[in-house]
Amino acid sequence: MCTISPKLYNKITEMVQENHPTISLTGFKNVGKATAVEALAKFNEVAKLLELRENVAANKAKIIVTDCDDISAFDLFVHAKLCYKSLENFRNDYTLIYILYDMYEVYLKNGDYSETMKNSLKKYIASNDKTSFYYLTKFANESTIMKLCQILNKISMLLFDSWFKTLYSCVRNKYELLSEIKENDSPFKGIYVEFYEAMIERYNECINEVLAFVKERGGYSKLIKDANEVVITVALTTKDCSHRYTKLLLQGKDMSLLTPVSDLTLIFRSISFLNSESAGSLFSGYGFSQENSYRCVNFINTEDFPEFTTESYDYEDYINYILKPFIDESFRTGKVLFVIDSTCADEQLAKLSEIISYVTNPINLCILFTNVDNLMLSFADKYCSEYKFSEKFKVHWKNCYNDAYDFLNSLLNDFKDNLPDNNTVLFVEANLAALDLMINEELKSVVDNNGISYPSALLKSVNMLLNKNNDSKKPISIGNMNYF
Repeated sequence: MCTISPKLYNKITEMVQENHPTISLTGFKNVGKATAVEALAKFNEVAKLLELRENVAANKAKIIVTDCDDISAFDLFVHAKLCYKSLENFRNDYTLIYILYDMYEVYLKNGDYSETMKNSLKKYIASNDKTSFYYLTKFANESTIMKLCQILNKISMLLFDSWFKTLYSCVRNKYELLSEIKENDSPFKGIYVEFYEAMIERYNECINEVLAFVKERGGYSKLIKDANEVVITVALTTKDCSHRYTKLLLQGKDMSLLTPVSDLTLIFRSISFLNSESAGSLFSGYGFSQENSYRCVNFINTEDFPEFTTESYDYEDYINYILKPFIDESFRTGKVLFVIDSTCADEQLAKLSEIISYVTNPINLCILFTNVDNLMLSFADKYCSEYKFSEKFKVHWKNCYNDAYDFLNSLLNDFKDNLPDNNTVLFVEANLAALDLMINEELKSVVDNNGISYPSALLKSVNMLLNKNNDSKKPISIGNMNYF
């Protein structure tokens, strides 16, 4: 167990606040962004902890990879804020309204709604990530649910029916109903306050439980009284993988008022690009000196880009929100590593071209094509006359790799030719990444000889971006994807 001393806490805090080279790591859902982050780790023990962020729609986090000797090599350091809640934090939460609507619909049908309350609460706890109950799934127990049901049981549906009908002409949906129910003259204002105060009580109890978890693991915490927040730093090990509070910290939904974790930063020792002989020149202008004796690179692991397109303002606002790390001068960004599933490359490159039309500052773009082993398999029929389910069916991986390369290279050229004419993309390169999960010698040879393993592809991608300056107007070019 690594104990976080005040001195180490201060060093980590400085590391979080310092100006390091920064790369935005982004892409669509389920394309391999979390796997790319895992591949940054020097040791499997840290990668196993990072794996907990896979396939859970984990939101934005700052990833700091470093060669600092004070960061123990087999631990994942978590630096974050835990936020106590008040009634003000729930002013736009619709959980109570959703439940009241369920109760009211059942009441109109048969006049009985007591079981609906329990079922509705459990339903939202289990599935609805738009309500505050979703985040209480990490902690909620039966007594919490029963307490909330007892509060709801005070509601007279007869009174609710009469009150709702008087509002019918001016309340068009459940969102407007929330505003009405919070008014001082509402007969349900007391229920509203009592309901959320009960939630807040349990919510803040859970924050204290997380703090106890941090303390047990030798972590450090610092209360910020004015903000009602606690800044924590803790070193997690593989022994912590199954703990519910490990999952809460690593999967925390940043930038949300309803979640306990914010400003999430994950710090760990990196693969070898920080230790290369040429690395010194990469850090000029970032305040690095030999006295610091360590280097860092920031990766802003953004939210998933939406898979749909629309002309609505909400879509544009959300795109701009995700794009913010690309153009935030305070983080010296403009270096973008965009992860694309090679099996969906045609569609995703088209969407990326649309996204770039929203970018206003110059960027250098490196595309990481993932799942290349799966793409290679799609060409297997071409080189074997046997039925694909036959025991004699053989995959000619070398040929399949060349076909996959040609396919992606053609798409990349089309992407380059169709980039929006807004002069924001200064440079484009690409690398391929494959997972050799089949323990196949020929596939392993293709992966190794072409440098398309995740760590190798990531190493090339990072070095490409770190060596590009936003003020050097270089022509767009295709990256160093190589034939076998």
